Amino acid sequence: MQTWHRLSPEDIEDVLIHRSGLLGLSGTSGDTRDLVRSRAAGDERAALALDVFTHHCRRGIAAMAASLDRLDALVFTGEIGEDQPEVREEVCTRLTALGLTGGLRTPDDASRPAIVSGPGAEITVVVIPTGEAQQIDHETRTLLRGP
Repeated sequence: MQTWHRLSPEDIEDVLIHRSGLLGLSGTSGDTRDLVRSRAAGDERAALALDVFTHHCRRGIAAMAASLDRLDALVFTGEIGEDQPEVREEVCTRLTALGLTGGLRTPDDASRPAIVSGPGAEITVVVIPTGEAQQIDHETRTLLRGP
């Protein structure tokens, strides 16, 4: 492929790092938030990218669960945990073999940890915000104040 398309190593690196994955599948974005919106608008490539993404999430969760004696809870954090209820739902709905189910609720306050699974859920699903922005703000202000 490198010879056929006359690609330099830098070109190949650019494709692999910047134009692959969700962006390569969707053709529009590597951000799941954008893909959820595009899928809702009927974009089939965005739907495919999200299907592949959630499949990989489920596969990873199942693989990790296979090495445990039991699964007490599934914790979502970061982008999906904080503002992607559609993605959380799709991941959990298709993990019934592990005792997970869909029907997750959206946290009332996205800035605080919350249980989003239903009251009778076999496995508790939790959303924990990362607080990355607050941590960056804190560390920057501390650094700027000096010793």
